[in-house]
Amino acid sequence: MEEASTQFKVLLLIFGLVLIGVLGYMVWQSNSYIVDTGTETVVKKSTKKTTTSQTTTTKTTSALTYTDTKCGFTLTFTDKWTGYKMKHVAVDGATDTYYVNVPTTNTDPLWTTEYSTHFAKYVSMFAISTYTQAQWTAAIAQPAEIPTKMGQCGSYIVGYDLAQAYPTDIQDKGLAAEVKAIVATFKAT
Repeated sequence: MEEASTQFKVLLLIFGLVLIGVLGYMVWQSNSYIVDTGTETVVKKSTKKTTTSQTTTTKTTSALTYTDTKCGFTLTFTDKWTGYKMKHVAVDGATDTYYVNVPTTNTDPLWTTEYSTHFAKYVSMFAISTYTQAQWTAAIAQPAEIPTKMGQCGSYIVGYDLAQAYPTDIQDKGLAAEVKAIVATFKAT
């Protein structure tokens, strides 16, 4: 009986190590085909006024609007996203991919060094990609990392993927919880 228990523990350990290895390989592979073009997109800031119907006071909120002129869509961000940048990269299987980056105060070299998905001292929160119909069909046929469809602009399909890790200062701001609300502001222009 004790020998069977030991064999079971060894099998669980082997299974766990294989699983970690496979997941590590998948993350490495998904990041290994990205080529940085170094292009940065300009961000416009707008002010939006909202009037509450129950009182006569006017509340002014500031919104950050991103406009993609190539594909033709906009997204609206809250003030928590002030200072964000779009990092444009060429990714296999998509027409264009933009990583939405926010500034971080974290001093870990992972965040202080520029990588294919983020600028130095920035964190990629999510990626927005544009696809032709053929590219979209191929992307959603993949068993891992299926993008979520945001909408359509002309003949392009726009999708997004969430980042997998954030430093503590970004977690404390609650930015990850706002991504779906930002995606919901998608408008074709």
